Order: sequence, then structure tokens, then C-alpha cells
Amino acid sequence: MRIIVKPIKFIMKATFILEIIVNNNEGIEQSLSLYEHENGGMFAIDSSFIESLDGIDEDDDITCEIPDPFGNGEMVTLVE
Repeated sequence: MRIIVKPIKFIMKATFILEIIVNNNEGIEQSLSLYEHENGGMFAIDSSFIESLDGIDEDDDITCEIPDPFGNGEMVTLVE
């Protein structure tokens, strides 16, 4: 009899800090959401991408999962 044990994946979370408005190369305003990862790092992601994940709008509390931007092959949950 063989028993296969799979590791339990731990999903990290990242907490919303603030929204940043920048001008892209074409001079068009773009909103970036800044998040603080549980590992202490910070990252920004296009706000419209986050809103498109679940068809949510700006007034909703956003909770969704994306691939961890720190490249560990896991997922990270974005929370506000």
C-alpha cells in the first residue's frame, strides 16, 4: 500500500494600502492599487484588472486571488 501525501498550500494575503494615479507612456491616466504582502513586500497592480476579475465595481470590498507576484508558485488573496 502506498500513501501519497500532498503538501498543504498556504495562501498568503496582501492588504490594500492606497490607489495611485499615473500617466502611462501615451499620457493616459491609469490607476494602480498598492498592496502590502504578508511577507513585508509591496506591489502595485492595475486597478481595472482587479475589478475585472469578478465583475466587481469600485464600491465593493475586493477579495480575490492572483498568482503571488513574488514568484513562489502559490496564490495570494487581495483584501481591502
